[in-house]
Parts: sequence; C-alpha cells; structure tokens
Amino acid sequence: KNNAQHQKEILLNGGYEARIENINSNGILLYIVRVGYFTSREDAMKEQKSIQRRLAINSIIIKNE
Repeated sequence: KNNAQHQKEILLNGGYEARIENINSNGILLYIVRVGYFTSREDAMKEQKSIQRRLAINSIIIKNE
C-alpha cells in the first residue's frame, strides 16, 4: 500500500491524475495505481510515453470491459 501511495504522489506531482484502486487477486489484496480513462488506445499510449519520458515510470495499458 505504501508503494502505491508513493507512486501516486509521484504521478500527481508530475501533473497526472492518478488514483489507487484495490483489487482482490486469489485472496490477496493488491493496490493498483491508475492514470486516466482514455477514449482511444492511441491516447493511452501517448500518456504512457509521456509518463515514461518525464518520470521514468514503466506502465501497462489495461482495457476496461
């Protein structure tokens, strides 16, 4: 949880709208840091590249269904 909060603060300080979501994976509570909702994969990829370039944070793009 502390790591997720730290990552969220880095993103917020970098100008990104970040939030923490809790998910249960096989009985283990995970804290996921997420940025934005995007209307297209291309928009998500632009934001991903910006985060990597500016903050050196690796990320993955997840499609909400």
